[in-house]
Amino acid sequence: ETEYVKQRILEMFNESENLVQTIVGYVISYGATLIVALKNIIIGLFISIYILISKERLYAQATKGAKAYLSSKFYNNCMRYLRITNATFGRFFLGKFFDAAIVFVITFIILLIMDIKYAMLIAMIVGILNIIPFFGIIIGALLSSLIVLFVAPDKILLFILIMLIIQQIDTNVIAPKILGNSAGISSLGV
Repeated sequence: ETEYVKQRILEMFNESENLVQTIVGYVISYGATLIVALKNIIIGLFISIYILISKERLYAQATKGAKAYLSSKFYNNCMRYLRITNATFGRFFLGKFFDAAIVFVITFIILLIMDIKYAMLIAMIVGILNIIPFFGIIIGALLSSLIVLFVAPDKILLFILIMLIIQQIDTNVIAPKILGNSAGISSLGV
């Protein structure tokens, strides 16, 4: 029996060595990818800040260049379409923020009724991530589900069901109506 125990211990150490090598391999390969992604995010953030700081100068330079190389009729048409696009996108984003606020309020009220701790935090996560098109409310629901799982594990299934209902109502009713009205297109188009 002692020989059997020694054999099992040796097998366990051999298996754990393979496991450690596998884990280290994953950490090295995915760690490098993560570092590159973080670097790209930081560079993108700095470029965005520089562009926002010098947006008036960049606009003036682009306008001078366009006037110099384009015919006046084509330039005027381009500027008209750019103004329409700018106004439409601005209204769309305002509508998206309003939609996120509605989802926040609905989620907050339901969480208060369910008597779940950190209702404000959970509703804020869901509302803020709802700004991201398509997947935002799903990501928010998943992150919020983790919080609910820790603070009220007995209510997690009900919470997930409610989040699915809110997501369906928002995606199919609220968002198309708000975004359609704000962007000036039909709800079906949204």
